[in-house]
Amino acid sequence: MKNSKKKRISPSETNVIRQFFRMPISNCSNISLRINDQLHEIVNIGNRGIAFYAEEATETVKDRSILHSVTLQLEDKSIHLQGQTMHISASGNKDICGMKFVNLEKESQEILEKYIHDTLASVFEK
Repeated sequence: MKNSKKKRISPSETNVIRQFFRMPISNCSNISLRINDQLHEIVNIGNRGIAFYAEEATETVKDRSILHSVTLQLEDKSIHLQGQTMHISASGNKDICGMKFVNLEKESQEILEKYIHDTLASVFEK
């Protein structure tokens, strides 16, 4: 009979592998993020998720078990999404939350991908 014990892996032995590119956002006035009707400062964005600063007052956003109502304003387009918090990391007196977009509709995905593509293209033109 084989030994069915599984080796436990400590967090220090695991590597997080990012599956999708995230574009850093700094001082960008043409994008904004609202989660559950509360405005958040964006750290970075990708076509499958977003990272943002969440202060102590936003405990509900840190709940990983629920889907959150997300509104992204991308230039002149507003898209409504659902997001699930995947990780929380300390960053000074704020936390950085990583959220993946779930149940992403095709039209919203296309708008998001176009925004990221156009923004990157304009950065590399300079």
